[in-house]
Amino acid sequence: MISNLVLMALKNVSHRKARSLLTITGISIGIAAVIALITIGSSLSLAVSDQLEQLGSDKVFIAQSGAAGGAGFGPPSGAAATLTDKDLESIEDLKSVDRAVPVLVASLPVKFKGETRSLSVSGIPAKDAAVFFSDLQVYEMEEGRFIEDGEKSTVVIGSLLRDSVFSEDVRVRSKLEILGKDFKVAGVFGPLGNQQDDTSITMSIEAMRDLLGKKDEITAIVAKVNGDPKAAAENIEKVLGDNHGEDLFIALTSDQLIERIGSVFSILSVVLGGIAAISLVVAAFGIANTMLMSVMERTREIGTLKAVGARNTHIVLLFLIESAIVGMMGGIAGVAVGFAITTLIAGAAQSIVGITMAVYADYALMAFAVFFAAVIGIISGTYPAYKAAKLNPVEALRYE
Repeated sequence: MISNLVLMALKNVSHRKARSLLTITGISIGIAAVIALITIGSSLSLAVSDQLEQLGSDKVFIAQSGAAGGAGFGPPSGAAATLTDKDLESIEDLKSVDRAVPVLVASLPVKFKGETRSLSVSGIPAKDAAVFFSDLQVYEMEEGRFIEDGEKSTVVIGSLLRDSVFSEDVRVRSKLEILGKDFKVAGVFGPLGNQQDDTSITMSIEAMRDLLGKKDEITAIVAKVNGDPKAAAENIEKVLGDNHGEDLFIALTSDQLIERIGSVFSILSVVLGGIAAISLVVAAFGIANTMLMSVMERTREIGTLKAVGARNTHIVLLFLIESAIVGMMGGIAGVAVGFAITTLIAGAAQSIVGITMAVYADYALMAFAVFFAAVIGIISGTYPAYKAAKLNPVEALRYE
């Protein structure tokens, strides 16, 4: 009996092509929006987490409390207190720390052949440059060399800065003007997968301090630790708290950074998915409206079914199956469109913004989306199904 009802439901849906298509489109738009937003959030989270995992679990990142939540080092947030060489020495003195490298970061105007762009410029000790970047693993020289000790007029640039920032390509031995001083490009990093790093400039911290007129200021510190990274991070925070008299800085391990970023993206995905789900509510009313109209149009048909022995439960099942089919078809179409949109956005992010996102097909999410769409269809069709089942067969047969 159920198989007959399914065949009848499919026939009814196919006979009302225009109305069914519009209803299915409403469901597919909502599902596509939810799929796209959740998948984009997951892909971004995975992209950032992959980069952080490559840094190694023995790294601890130290920065101002307000600036340490991200994956990289941005310019100072404007807090009164900053890290200093004294803090660096205190961290280096800890038994749990093998090496600590200071980083000074600022957003500065960079001029090349008459064009000026505001870019992120970083300074690190030249003597630690090769060890620092090779130890971080994600940084690889694609062209040229690292900064050498004693060099104050050379820089290393990101791959996007070489190819995309200025009208002309910036090559090894090209000259960049920063705050009125010329710097020669010594090397180019391979692509890292995010725009900030791939358009950045790195010079010696001594040259950076001379350029900015800052004696011992540090934006952030990267420490390589031994033993338990979490315990080392706690020791570093305690030392910095003793130096400054209050907790102004935070030390995070790679794993802690990954957890923070993952939680941020999870919350973002839920919020955006919830906003997109509003369109599903609208689509649900569309299904209910379609099924109610169907009841009115098929009153005589319902009367005939009842006259030949169909029970109320059969009528209810018929309408619920039709609603579920419409919902499932909308869900399947929405899943396909959602992943297509995500793929397009990932491609645009790579070519325009420089963020590398791998789009993974989450089959559990896909199955849930189709199931959820079917459930929405069933819920939306419940009242029309009940209304159809309550029709008096005699009155229904006389209906014109």
